[in-house]
Amino acid sequence: MVGGWWALRVQIVLPNASLLQNNSARSAGNRQ
Repeated sequence: MVGGWWALRVQIVLPNASLLQNNSARSAGNRQ
């Protein structure tokens, strides 16, 4: 049960982290 919860959490967190990185990089480029 815990393993499935971690798999689900990783599936949710990893895409969100990459989206946040893309957004921050994009906004930093816009500021310059």
